Amino acid sequence: MPLKDPSHAIFLDYFVRDASAAICCHEAIQQDTCNAVVSVGSAFPSLLYSTLLFGALHKASNTHRDIGRQQLDIRIMELRASALSLLQADLHDPGHANSVAVIATTLMLANCELHFDPDASFWRSHFECANLLLADARRRESDEPDTIGLWRLINRLFSLLEFLVSLPAPRPSKSMPVVSKAYPEELPFVESVGVIDALRSLCRSKCVRIGSHRQCDESQTEAFRMANCVAHHIALIFLHRCGLELDREADAVKSSVASIVHLADAMPKHSGLHPSIVLTTALFVAGCEAIGRARSDIRSLLQGQYEITRNQSAKRTLQQLERLWELAPDDSNTGTSWPPTSIAWDDFVPY
Repeated sequence: MPLKDPSHAIFLDYFVRDASAAICCHEAIQQDTCNAVVSVGSAFPSLLYSTLLFGALHKASNTHRDIGRQQLDIRIMELRASALSLLQADLHDPGHANSVAVIATTLMLANCELHFDPDASFWRSHFECANLLLADARRRESDEPDTIGLWRLINRLFSLLEFLVSLPAPRPSKSMPVVSKAYPEELPFVESVGVIDALRSLCRSKCVRIGSHRQCDESQTEAFRMANCVAHHIALIFLHRCGLELDREADAVKSSVASIVHLADAMPKHSGLHPSIVLTTALFVAGCEAIGRARSDIRSLLQGQYEITRNQSAKRTLQQLERLWELAPDDSNTGTSWPPTSIAWDDFVPY
């Protein structure tokens, strides 16, 4: 391994054993991620050091500042400086500038900030850099066999960040509903889409299998089902609010908000290798539409999410929602404006 300091190896071990769980919700994905990062990182120090930085930041997030943090903070500064300088060198090297490893490095640095940096001011630059490099790589159809695993990681991280970046963006004021409000009967699936919950009973005896890896136990299977239902209600909220232009007080919107709150509360909470790590996004979407008691429930759930995961984004999500709720009290008429443009969303994603 091309380490500048042999003592840095401890953070690679920590990433493989612990920190990687923060971006993986299943052990098969965790194993695939670690194999890809370690194998390619051995040839590309920039990817290796961005991974070490992620591990060090994860370790720091679980260590109280009053308990031996000074040496760890120094290590974090060393790793951050190394990762950024190595990335700059790669970006100015014609042979490396568009490589899959450089794309993965920029996405890993963006994730470092989004998960663990309370200030998080440069993640968007890393993401936009990855966006440009990825577009160029796809034009060249760069898909080397020895980097297939790393491409899977890149596609997961980029697709997720691309979706999350779009969530807080103000909707265009001139957007039209998908179907006229005068003809709701033309969308019968909107009212019957909940049939997916009934189909869950058909899967009670089945376990989810990812690739050739071991089956999930019943509790894991149920947690993944609940996560799917949460995603289903996120989609419904967007359909009702942005597609059909329903008010947030419409029964359909309130029902989806209540369902997300109920599922998030019922889902067992773990810091990694569990679908509960994605709840921050769902709670943000529900929080933007919540009124009454749902707001206090979402506040409590996000506080719990931060205490378990130490994910700084969960804390920032709650802070943004508190600003939103202050600007849009329960009795206000917000119409279809979602969310208000008066809140600064530029450096925020609900991750």
